Amino acid sequence: SHYRGQLGRLLNNHLLMRLLYHKSNENVSFNDYYGAQYGRFRYNESRQNIYSQWFWLNDQHQPDWQLDAGFESSRRKYRFTAQTERLRFDRYLVQFNKKFTKMFLPFAVQIKANQVKAWGTPYSRKYTDSQLDAGFTSSWQARSDFKLDVQLNLAHRWAQTILLNPYLKITWGQKPFSLNASFNSYGRLPTINERFFHFNGIDGQRSLKPERHFNSQFTIETQATPWAKTQFGLVMHRINNEINFNNQRFYNAGDRYFNYLFGKASFTVHKFLLNIGGQSAVSGELIGADYSAFAHARYSDRWYHDRVLVKASATLQWQGPAKILAYQPYSERFFLAGGKWPEQLLLHYKVSATIKDAVFFLEMDNALGQQYQIVQGYPELYRRVRVGLSWVLWN
Repeated sequence: SHYRGQLGRLLNNHLLMRLLYHKSNENVSFNDYYGAQYGRFRYNESRQNIYSQWFWLNDQHQPDWQLDAGFESSRRKYRFTAQTERLRFDRYLVQFNKKFTKMFLPFAVQIKANQVKAWGTPYSRKYTDSQLDAGFTSSWQARSDFKLDVQLNLAHRWAQTILLNPYLKITWGQKPFSLNASFNSYGRLPTINERFFHFNGIDGQRSLKPERHFNSQFTIETQATPWAKTQFGLVMHRINNEINFNNQRFYNAGDRYFNYLFGKASFTVHKFLLNIGGQSAVSGELIGADYSAFAHARYSDRWYHDRVLVKASATLQWQGPAKILAYQPYSERFFLAGGKWPEQLLLHYKVSATIKDAVFFLEMDNALGQQYQIVQGYPELYRRVRVGLSWVLWN
């Protein structure tokens, strides 16, 4: 069950306030692949979220600055055959954003403070992570065919190291041809679970080092005609001190890298749209599919003297072998189980007709009836058909 509410009010000519509230309760039953290890278990989570936003508007009614504050409370419970695991999380957030121009250059500044409190069955006491992030973004248009985007972020968590996260993007060219190159480096600090979790023989490691990611991407974009455009690129990624899990403990696994090529093309003819694309690993160790391709077709038109809006779409996806993932419910963590899933071909389609405020639709997932798994022990649905009516009663 979900309950949502939103309240917005213009307090004066410059100050806009928005308040959002969300409360939810979820109950899910699982029957895992290993049966005898976890058996059938139930998951329940109650979540409550209160979020406020304050905007200072200029004379053109555009935000000069924005102040956000939020609180989220989460209560989770796992019921296994012989025991119950309870986890509680409280999260606090304050964030400030401001845009301005200095020396003809646009700047956007962000300062964010957040705190996470966690306690429950897997922890010996209540743990608190307090973090402060500060950064800015800017861009420089040297000529009509050359643009430079930069971003710099500093992140510091109490009693841990300071992370410096830079980003640079270079764009050269105009339609019908342009080149893009981007370079960024960012760190990920270990979570409370990864450091302090202790339950049923699963152990966190207090001495975990932060992950460090280095990513480079090179892209060529073309648009020779208004109805056709293409994009081709190369991604090179490296992870230092990757934080992994082996179903018993968290640890720094060392370094991992992967490189892959990607491409996609889009064609628009009359009332039809066709997108095709794919990617293929070049070297290194990917977690996802070694190669994949997709085709997405869409049609939209008005029938019966513009009284009925008809839409139809279909997506065909081909995925190569991918590493097998398993799920550890105690620690709520995915991990590599060894081996690879075979390649698979998936088809999804949807047809809808809109008459005034009513939408009739027919939708099917996995129309070819592939029997496959993404996470070991949790098979995807053989086929799923949805037929229904969506009606706007009041707007």
